[in-house]
Amino acid sequence: MKREIDVICFSGTGNTKRVVDRMIDILNQNDITINQISERKPYVHEKGREILLAFPINSQAVSPYIWKYMKALPDGSGDKIHVVATLNASEAILAPLKKILISKNYVPQGAIEISMPNNLLAGPDTTYQRLQAAKVQAEKFANDMVLNQDTWKEEKKGSAFVSFLSRDTILPWVTMRMFNRLETDTENCKKCGLCVKECPVQNIRMEEFPVHQKQCQFCMRCAVVCQNGAIHFKGNKKLQIRSIEQSEQQAADKLAESN
Repeated sequence: MKREIDVICFSGTGNTKRVVDRMIDILNQNDITINQISERKPYVHEKGREILLAFPINSQAVSPYIWKYMKALPDGSGDKIHVVATLNASEAILAPLKKILISKNYVPQGAIEISMPNNLLAGPDTTYQRLQAAKVQAEKFANDMVLNQDTWKEEKKGSAFVSFLSRDTILPWVTMRMFNRLETDTENCKKCGLCVKECPVQNIRMEEFPVHQKQCQFCMRCAVVCQNGAIHFKGNKKLQIRSIEQSEQQAADKLAESN
């Protein structure tokens, strides 16, 4: 029987999508049917299909809207699920996620945590090293999936307490919004409305210019899709929000300058 895998991918600045796209290439090459599922709609599971669930880590857990989606997954009919978490540092999400998946009648087949470039903070640039390592990890995980040999690994030792707060309370997010808020630079904004459309939690409304409200979950999707660089942190325009492609290009430029 030919295998089918439903791919659900959450991605803000593009790190997770980069990893998943490489995995899909390998799965396709091995005659596995891939169904790319919109993460904007409730998932409808069809018995006999496996699931590849991929998401970024934010504040040592997942953003509330992603966690809400996970908790709302339908009955898994005893089918396998594979999980990919991308992150910059530590996390403690796979253990509680596994409990939810088991309770919903999924079979947690494999999980991997992949370190990716930080597309927000400036600092020592390890973009190339991380991307190369991520590519190797993604390819191995995908090849293991093909052979049904992927395993569930929980290697990153983040704070379980912070993870709990981030998932099940609003405290970390309220605190973050007290010190960080995205806004639109009206001088650069072209009023295209793409940021409004792409915000996964409908936190941006369109008036004369986009207005950022008080439910931001810092996925940075709005800033990444803005073609004019009009979205930045209020009071800190120097703090760049970059897509994975921009991070990669900046790393290439720095390398060229050093040579």
